[in-house]
Amino acid sequence: MTPTRRTTRTRGDTGPRKVGVALFFLLLLGSTAVGQEPLKKLPSDARKTIRKAVDGDEQAQQKLQALGPLAKKAAEEVQKRVLDSWPFKSLKSGRSKVELEFGGTKREYALYTPKGYNKRKQWPLILSLHGAGGNGPMEINFQWGSHLSKWKGFVAAPSGQPPGAQWFPEQEPFVLAVLRDVFQKANIDANRVYVNGFSNGGNGAWYYAEVHPQLFAAMCTRGGGNPRSDLLQNLFRVPTYVVHGENDTVIKVDHDRRDAGKLKEMGFNVVYAEFKGGGHKPFNEENPKILDFFRKHPRDPYTPQLKFRVPGRKPFRYLWLEIPEGVGSNIEAEVKGNEIAIDGASRVVLWLSDGLVDLDQEVVVRLDSEEAFRGIVPRKLTDLVADLQARFDRTAPAFARLEVPAR
Repeated sequence: MTPTRRTTRTRGDTGPRKVGVALFFLLLLGSTAVGQEPLKKLPSDARKTIRKAVDGDEQAQQKLQALGPLAKKAAEEVQKRVLDSWPFKSLKSGRSKVELEFGGTKREYALYTPKGYNKRKQWPLILSLHGAGGNGPMEINFQWGSHLSKWKGFVAAPSGQPPGAQWFPEQEPFVLAVLRDVFQKANIDANRVYVNGFSNGGNGAWYYAEVHPQLFAAMCTRGGGNPRSDLLQNLFRVPTYVVHGENDTVIKVDHDRRDAGKLKEMGFNVVYAEFKGGGHKPFNEENPKILDFFRKHPRDPYTPQLKFRVPGRKPFRYLWLEIPEGVGSNIEAEVKGNEIAIDGASRVVLWLSDGLVDLDQEVVVRLDSEEAFRGIVPRKLTDLVADLQARFDRTAPAFARLEVPAR
């Protein structure tokens, strides 16, 4: 059966809707209902339509809105032809300073691009946070120095403002904007993103790993202290490396010693390195072990088990599970086959893909042991675009959004 071409009008058209080649071929991708196999090669016009929609182009979004569900093979085609071939910039290897328009002002961060960078390949990234009085360029030299030759990936180091300010909560939007900017410039593997910091940056490493655990595969904190020890359970899927000097008089070792011990008691993946007689230092001699720790721990975006505490009153998303504002606090979730059980929330939003469940089959969702949904969840390009706009994770995109219970 052949899909029907849409001819509805949009604002600004002077005749029949100017859908053209792009929408016609995109319609061919909407193949679940009609059994149409995806194209062998997705046309460039269709790729541009999806990318424009991600960038906020309203006309492109309207075109995608008109489409039906996607078959699994069509979704795989979009993944391959659109997401895996995103038009990244060519970047020179080495250190550079990047200006970023943020909040009506220009901010900066330092970026280390690995030697031999090829934009057709995915690369890991370390977000590295400096201490009081530092800045991004100093951070890359101070904490990583000669060890960069051992790291086949990127390092992004934001410059805090004002000097000496903590990395949270005021600078949180800027730090997240830096990550987004790097993701849009370079071909970053979202499953190999790590956070590291010393002193104030060590405090920040704790904070970002616990408040944004969905972003990081692992973390390293050095000579810092955990400002949100109440969120230790959010490190359930974030392996942690803690470094501190025994005789640190600037930020005493007690809190790191205590929290590392708690993580061990909880059965989490933690390495604790306390340097006997050491003071307030990042102990860069530990870098080879830290980098090896990072390499050994990629993120699993389709992990079937999540345990976390919602950091505040705002909506909170951890990988495939979003908790709307004010409807849950301590959350446990597990996927077994096509059944999803969630405890601790009265309402959820699920961002699903075939890496987590079989979207061609019925999905069952239970909230606090009560069945709240049973049915097919269709793949949609509009859901994919919404997911990319929210987090720009091309490595593990969600093709289907499900709100339970439905409003």
